[in-house]
Amino acid sequence: FSGCAMADMAESEDVIRAFSQLDEIWGKGSYSPVVYMNSSAEVKSLVGMRDGVVCTSSNADRIVSYALSKGKKVIFLPDEFLGYNTFVKMGLDRSILAYWDYPESFGGNNPNDLKRKSYVIWKGYCHVHTNFSIEDIENARRRFENCRIVVHPECKPDVVQSADASGSTEFIVNYVKNAIPGTTVVVGTELNLIRRLAEEFKDRTIVELKRSMCPNMFKITLSKLRNTLVNLPDLNRVELSSEVKEYSRLALKRMLEIVG
Repeated sequence: FSGCAMADMAESEDVIRAFSQLDEIWGKGSYSPVVYMNSSAEVKSLVGMRDGVVCTSSNADRIVSYALSKGKKVIFLPDEFLGYNTFVKMGLDRSILAYWDYPESFGGNNPNDLKRKSYVIWKGYCHVHTNFSIEDIENARRRFENCRIVVHPECKPDVVQSADASGSTEFIVNYVKNAIPGTTVVVGTELNLIRRLAEEFKDRTIVELKRSMCPNMFKITLSKLRNTLVNLPDLNRVELSSEVKEYSRLALKRMLEIVG
């Protein structure tokens, strides 16, 4: 089984409790949950029930902007750092920001203080991307003179701010693709993508910011994929309730309608 440790930091029970407590503070219908694609179908469906939207790392700013433009408050889950880096990218006022520490009642916040906030970030994270540090960037610049450093927005804010660029997986691929031959590009994301880019763009030097791997992604092999495809629809079948399918699909549909 290949799961996602970050998705597991926003389990259905915790999300239901958070929404219930936000209903008390903000009022039901006054906020829009924005959930990152790296989340369970059950959590996506809970978001869909609340008129919320799924986002990706490439469109998070557009989804949040849309929700705020409609006069809605936002809770962003489950990735703290994508949520915060999106917040910074949009140039939002820090006074509206709060964090939701999901094991705690009201996310560890004073309910009266939370009433004055309109952008709440769930405290989950991707261990692959939080593995990178400022020291890694400094070491890369010493090691590779005139290198360019690009990182994923799931990285910590100081890493994102110290890099030359940050963006989604698609952004990183295009950044490498558009680099001048002979350029050294240091990439802060999951190792296997970096290996594929290095293999494809041999006229550029593509290296990892630091070796960082996702053990769950690493479980997916070509032979396992082939075996699953050959034996569809019976092998590794995932069954979801009609309600989960309906509302998770709705949250995804809203995303596609917003970004076009």
